[in-house]
Amino acid sequence: MDPQPDQRRIDALIETLVEHHDELRATILARVGADAGPDDVAVVLEVLVPAVVRALRPAPVRHLRPVRPVDAELSQPGADILRMVAEGRTNVEIAAALYLSRQAVNYHVGRLMRSLGAANRTALVSRAYQEGLLLTG
Repeated sequence: MDPQPDQRRIDALIETLVEHHDELRATILARVGADAGPDDVAVVLEVLVPAVVRALRPAPVRHLRPVRPVDAELSQPGADILRMVAEGRTNVEIAAALYLSRQAVNYHVGRLMRSLGAANRTALVSRAYQEGLLLTG
């Protein structure tokens, strides 16, 4: 396996953190106050860092991919959302990953469920496999 994509991802993450240093500092100080000491900042970091790490981890199911990413029934955002639903992500997690609002994700999931005749998210994923919209492998 080529380590280059992982290294590029790490480099991009570090660059993003450096670029947003002032914003991160302001966020931390806003939570603990301007006169906070190192222990106060450490407490905030103990909360923020795991959340950042969770957001950066790849989805646990990496073998799912849309077969037909763009056609009359399935737009590219719809295909991405369908894949993430199949991975077990919540609407909030999908919204954060795709830089969409939660309402937009709710709309797309509802539209997918209606178009595939699914009563719930589990049925949606099952129907997507039956229709060939998702493949494993």
